[in-house]
Parts: sequence; structure tokens; C-alpha cells
Amino acid sequence: TEVETDDKSKIATSKLTDQDRPSICPQNENAIIFNTRLSKVLLMLRLSQNTGRFECCIQQINLIGIRISKIPKRSIYVKLFIRTEEDGLINKAHSASHQQQSTIHMNETFAFYIKPYQIDRITVEFSLFKRKPFNKRIIIGTCKIGKFYI
Repeated sequence: TEVETDDKSKIATSKLTDQDRPSICPQNENAIIFNTRLSKVLLMLRLSQNTGRFECCIQQINLIGIRISKIPKRSIYVKLFIRTEEDGLINKAHSASHQQQSTIHMNETFAFYIKPYQIDRITVEFSLFKRKPFNKRIIIGTCKIGKFYI
């Protein structure tokens, strides 16, 4: 585990492996499964080229190898970042905190507006966090969807 510090909080991160990459869901080709060492996340991405509205719906999270507390706490949450190489960070979103269970049904949709020239250049970064006492956060999984081509 690595510890990074900034002005407001400490972040404890687990090292990620080459397995931390997305794959297409076999039941629904519009859904993407993020397989990380400690989690599996099902989400859907939609983009309207007419309006530039980009939606990311996080449907379900399966925690793998994480000890589940007997006392349910709202400590699992997701952060999304939309970036391009040229413009850097375009937008970001933060989900509500959910109870730590082996399977979390989130069904949260985030909407962003993308400029027409950015449509074929955006990268979606996704991080799943577990909140700990004393402002520490543990990254359970992180993944990037490389350039999102339509």
C-alpha cells in the first residue's frame, strides 16, 4: 500500500495490476465490466452526438477479497473523471456513499456535456474508494476507458 498526502487528506492506495482493465459485458454489449484486483464494476456509457450529452450509469459493484464489516457503514463510493489529452480534466463526479456489502446495487447515472470536437478524444477514468477513519481513503480499483470512439 502506498500513501499519498495532500493539504486536506491522506490517501492510501493499493497497487494496481495489469488486470485492472475494462471488458464488454457478454449479456449486454453496451455495458462495460471493470475487473480490478479487488472489485468488479458493471457500468453503461451512452453518448448523444446530437446534444453532446455523455452518460455514465454505474449499475453494480461486486467487492472481491474485501472484509465486510458486521456493522454496515456507508463507506464505498465512486469518482468519475472525464478528460482529453488536449484539454485535461473536463468534468468529474462523485457518487453517494453506499453500504459496504459484497454486492452493491448503485444504479447511479452521471451526465456530462461534451463539446463536438472532444467526442472522439475523451477518456473516462473511474476510481472506487473505501472511506476509512481519519480522512483516509483506500482505492479499491481504478480503470481507464481509452479514447471513447462512437
